[in-house]
Amino acid sequence: MVDGQSAFNAEKVYKDSKLCNLLFARELARRLRLRGTPMPVLAWSPGLVIPREEGGFFRYSRRHNPWGQRLFALVARDLLRITASLQQAGSLLAALATDPEAEAGFHYGVNRLLGPGRLRFEPAEPSAEARDDRLATALWQVSADLAGLPAELSPAAG
Repeated sequence: MVDGQSAFNAEKVYKDSKLCNLLFARELARRLRLRGTPMPVLAWSPGLVIPREEGGFFRYSRRHNPWGQRLFALVARDLLRITASLQQAGSLLAALATDPEAEAGFHYGVNRLLGPGRLRFEPAEPSAEARDDRLATALWQVSADLAGLPAELSPAAG
């Protein structure tokens, strides 16, 4: 849909944005390693996070189907308890970002549902598409072009 010609599809946009995040993180880790400055590059999925307040993932779809979204939230968050709270997701992100044991390179993890109200963070393998080096490089180039920046992350880059 980046061509501006395709009709908006929220599900496709969501999935494509997840894919782009993984591709970009993998390419950043690769470029940092080649530059001689490897560091941890983390990509993660917090799982399903449905806040009680108006913001969050469902903020746009609530406008189009408010009762459906309320029902989904009630069942997923309150009855089945298969969601993470904003606090849980934020705590996990803070722990990942400040982990002194994090090794250099790309790392992907997910917040895995163990049972009602029980979640555990664990490493995961991205999809085959998210591991496509050619696609990662192409995304990096498109991103650099759109931002008006040089595509190369070189030792001279700041």
